[in-house]
Amino acid sequence: ASMHLGDKVLLPPSTLETLMARVPSNRMPHPMLFRISLVGGEGGKHVGVLEFSAPDGCVVVPLWVMRSLGISDGSQLLVETAELPRGTFAKLQPLSEEFATLEDP
Repeated sequence: ASMHLGDKVLLPPSTLETLMARVPSNRMPHPMLFRISLVGGEGGKHVGVLEFSAPDGCVVVPLWVMRSLGISDGSQLLVETAELPRGTFAKLQPLSEEFATLEDP
């Protein structure tokens, strides 16, 4: 799937180096989650990281996340590590009745 459709960002390699220096490997969260927000702004979005391959000082963010945060190219972002509680329940609703006729693989 394209990065632009998901909730993953690209962060610089220095971000991973900083995390590895501060967090013991056995305490490193999996998956790595981050909260990004506009510096001085309210709100924010939780995102995962696709790769640590962005240029230093840059975060590559999907367009839909940029629009949701009201940011544009060159905006100053705050990137923080985040932990979210694990989900314990999911309720799914089919979009059509065709779902009931699918064979069980």
